[in-house]
Amino acid sequence: VVLLFAVAGCVEPPPHPVKAPPGKVLTGIDVLMNAMKAIYNETQDERYWPPELMQRMVASGLLGRKTGKGFYDYSSGKQEPYWEL
Repeated sequence: VVLLFAVAGCVEPPPHPVKAPPGKVLTGIDVLMNAMKAIYNETQDERYWPPELMQRMVASGLLGRKTGKGFYDYSSGKQEPYWEL
């Protein structure tokens, strides 16, 4: 959620918790990348150009829950770290 506020250009997230809508939220990393590109196209502000990691993840199909892997691995039915740091 904080990343979304950063993309939207907000300085701080709202003072109250932001709750997801009911049901599964399947907005993938690809949707976020497209939103960032749209903001970049309108503003030409380099801060909104999607980072290289995000572009590589989308190109590789690592979109999050809707594909089973992204920043986390959901293939076991649980959210487990996908990246070894």
